[in-house]
Amino acid sequence: MVHIQRNPDLDSAFQAMSEGFQDYIIPFNLTREKFEARFLGQDGNALEHSVVAYDHERPVALWLNGVKMVDGMRTMRCGGLAVVPEYRKQGIATSLYEAQLAYAKALQVKKLQLEVIQGNMPAIQLYERLGYQAFREIGYFSIQPTSNESHQFTSLEASLFFEQYQRLVPRPIWQQDQHVMEWVNAEYYEHELGFVAVKQGVVYAVLAAKNDIAQLATVAASTLEGEQFHMQSTEVDVWADLIQAGWTQGSIKQFEMELLL
Repeated sequence: MVHIQRNPDLDSAFQAMSEGFQDYIIPFNLTREKFEARFLGQDGNALEHSVVAYDHERPVALWLNGVKMVDGMRTMRCGGLAVVPEYRKQGIATSLYEAQLAYAKALQVKKLQLEVIQGNMPAIQLYERLGYQAFREIGYFSIQPTSNESHQFTSLEASLFFEQYQRLVPRPIWQQDQHVMEWVNAEYYEHELGFVAVKQGVVYAVLAAKNDIAQLATVAASTLEGEQFHMQSTEVDVWADLIQAGWTQGSIKQFEMELLL
């Protein structure tokens, strides 16, 4: 008999995620250690905020959660929903949601949030049935610089960068916000067009006038160390500029969805 429990142990969470994502659109091939570092470290999820479904002793589903302040509101985000294939269409995901909803209300969470891949209609329909609504899109871009251009970038102290970041980015992408940049020990730079934060080929933030975002991201990729650069963007009206500047847009896009409590 399936039962729901909050605050699973690491092994149960990893097993449920691994088995539940075995046929996912994006292959899940993380080791237990990398799962812990990425999902429970960098991405800001926590087992104490998460719920798991067990069939006797076997973990068969997981609703992974993190809690942060977003727009001045205590927000709980689903960092991953996984149900083992043979346990789907049994109402387990809804039961997990109801358990985490009750817990969220006890924590005085004001907003639930998640991301879902566009085209994943079973997941989208589930979230819409639960009351979530899409509010923006996330696009994924990459570029492999073909030349080492020389542009003037000045290293910047993190505190000075975040002064600008907090002023210019009212609602960051959860997986690229200040917590994440601090966790990965990002490097911060100032340029005549604005400011950038990067680490190991990932552009975490581009702070510039909208018309300059693509240009600044591109000159950063052509100047700063790295053979290939990746970035996420919710600025849909900048995507064409990025493509024109040489960035390749990935085939996968996501909706960000939310539910106000």
